[in-house]
Amino acid sequence: TRLSTKSPRRRSTKSKSLMMRGSATHANLNERNLSKISYILSQLSHDELETAARASYEYLKAPFPPQRNHYARRIVQRYLDSKKGKVDLALEKVKKTLKFRRDMKIDDLITAFDHCNENDGADMPETAVQLEKHLSNKQYFVQGRDNEGRSTLFFIPRLVNGHDNEWTIKEAIYSIERAIACSRAKDQTINAVVDFSGFSMTKHSPPVEIGKQFLTTLRSHYAGQIHHIYLTDTPFSFSLLWNVFYPFVGTSTREKIKFINGARTKERELLQIYDAEEVPAWLISGGKNNRPLDVNEYLHELSFDQTFNEQIL
Repeated sequence: TRLSTKSPRRRSTKSKSLMMRGSATHANLNERNLSKISYILSQLSHDELETAARASYEYLKAPFPPQRNHYARRIVQRYLDSKKGKVDLALEKVKKTLKFRRDMKIDDLITAFDHCNENDGADMPETAVQLEKHLSNKQYFVQGRDNEGRSTLFFIPRLVNGHDNEWTIKEAIYSIERAIACSRAKDQTINAVVDFSGFSMTKHSPPVEIGKQFLTTLRSHYAGQIHHIYLTDTPFSFSLLWNVFYPFVGTSTREKIKFINGARTKERELLQIYDAEEVPAWLISGGKNNRPLDVNEYLHELSFDQTFNEQIL
């Protein structure tokens, strides 16, 4: 029998060499990525950089100019990822999103209740008045986190009481921004749960133009911010609505949507990523996060980056 003359040490050296090459490749990719981010940041004006940084609630609540680029790069990274590293496309999307944030006055939405909370009895700004009016139906709220720290945005269409061309979109944006601010996940993404129980096509479905505007906003300006969207207990009539709006749902968003109907399916899907303490019993049997939403507390007493019924340690 011929014995192998190959040296184990030589094989080990080869493995180490491959590992070193892999590390070098990873380092080169990181270097190229940083170079792309730096280039895009260099193409933004001072005001655009500030708007980009303020897209992070952490910077918005305590602006520190020396850290502006550090926070601005987050939004740049998201669009580089969504555009698969294509710099020109990412830069175009970043600029459009920054313009959108200025035009929609998103900073004003986020900080609408700040001065109200600081000064008891002070007259509320119109933005706060309108948000409180529209959110008082309790159709949107942020409550609970998954096992990775992603906050949960709940939307309950049956509680919608009419639609407004301006504030139907703005209440949704406020709620998405709040969920993002509440996320503790490393990737800063969120989950959304849309509860279709009791939904009526005639009473609760939005006008087509408002629905299209919302889905276009989600696709164009919140790239990479959604982890999963759970559509629960969808009625048969929902298929008609889905056929209308499906073309306006971004491709990457479609991949994140899960239809979960029935108690067993919801329990099987959601308990993979949630503890029972983080979800309500109306969603999962045995859920323990059951305190009814107090809109006044939610808007006026809690910080924007706190979920409702959050346990502060």
